Amino acid sequence: MSSNTPGGKGDLKQMALPLQFALFEIDEPDDAKRTTHFVGLYDVAPKWVFFASDVARSNGRKRSAGAVDAAEPDPAKPRFLRQVKREFVFNDKSYSLKILPARIERRVKEGATEVVEEIDMFPGEKEQVVEEVIRRLAAEKARLSTGDKDSIVFKFTLYEVMQELRRVKHTLSLPELKEALLVLRRSTIVIAEKGGKNALLDSSVFPQLWMRNQDVNAGGSPDENGRADVETAVQFNWMVENTIRSVEQQRISYEWLMRIANPFSRWLFKRVAFTLLQRHHQDRSSIEITAREIMRDSGMTEWARWSNMLRWISDIVDVLQKVGALAEIEREVIKVGKRHDDIIFRLRPSDLFLHQIAEAHRVSAWNRREIARAADAEQAPGSFVRVDSRELADTRRRRKAELVSISED
Repeated sequence: MSSNTPGGKGDLKQMALPLQFALFEIDEPDDAKRTTHFVGLYDVAPKWVFFASDVARSNGRKRSAGAVDAAEPDPAKPRFLRQVKREFVFNDKSYSLKILPARIERRVKEGATEVVEEIDMFPGEKEQVVEEVIRRLAAEKARLSTGDKDSIVFKFTLYEVMQELRRVKHTLSLPELKEALLVLRRSTIVIAEKGGKNALLDSSVFPQLWMRNQDVNAGGSPDENGRADVETAVQFNWMVENTIRSVEQQRISYEWLMRIANPFSRWLFKRVAFTLLQRHHQDRSSIEITAREIMRDSGMTEWARWSNMLRWISDIVDVLQKVGALAEIEREVIKVGKRHDDIIFRLRPSDLFLHQIAEAHRVSAWNRREIARAADAEQAPGSFVRVDSRELADTRRRRKAELVSISED
């Protein structure tokens, strides 16, 4: 891994730092970690595989649907898997999506001996949470750096990720975390507009992953003093990088995301947040979404017993009210004959959720003004706006004062 290191004391261009990195930071009191960033299309694309039935369908086998993490392969299933294909709608546009599995090595026992076998794994719930935690840690002060060709790199330790996972009650062991990172590096996501010739994204979650052992004890875990660790770095994919460069990230509640246990409810929370963020000057008092839209756009596979799936989707929606994001949910059942064909959900956001959305808009507006102020007139769109350390510190100071003002309104 390389980085843009200064060419010398007089090389001011190399010593300059991207202003976008400071604008990506989330400065919260007492390191509370209540907020994270939302990345539009990328975050609502159904890029995770939670059901074994999705894997079975892509491999031409009929299996009943159930809440089984497809990232945990059954020995009775083939180890090598075909890609999963999906279609979804985002912001009134239709998209196609492909998920290609990661091929990894895993130690397994065969009788009294331990062997290494190759298996295919899709990114599932474990990987979904790990990416959320890594992106939140990357929003801490001065954590991002540039790599080859101005790529965006985040350096961290596995131990700090494990600590944060434990804090938000999604604990993973060191081997589980390493495996999740490998899946996030080796699985591939392809997103394209339906009917379009070129992919908008053809990449893994983390296109590059670097890992260096420092001092891991024989048990494969950090010691009780926390000194043993694994130094690690990832590169963000193009969609995340472009959002950071263009200062298009939006703030949403990290606290609620981590409290939500159901992975589909996490997806729905982001979908609702995006809809509210888009309605800047429009009515935000209620949002309509149907059960069939939730099924299609989240990547669910329709169950054989549709009535059971409607109840299950209804439970997914209820989770958002339980965590405090929704104040009220109204349901209208759509029937075809006597059969329940769909449910229209009318979601009324809570006052706290609406306050968070208003704050997110004001922070985004301040970020855009700041980048416009600092950018050169000939600056290429989406390129880094580089400033010296004093100007970066001044931006952080003024932004912190602005955020205090926003939170007090």
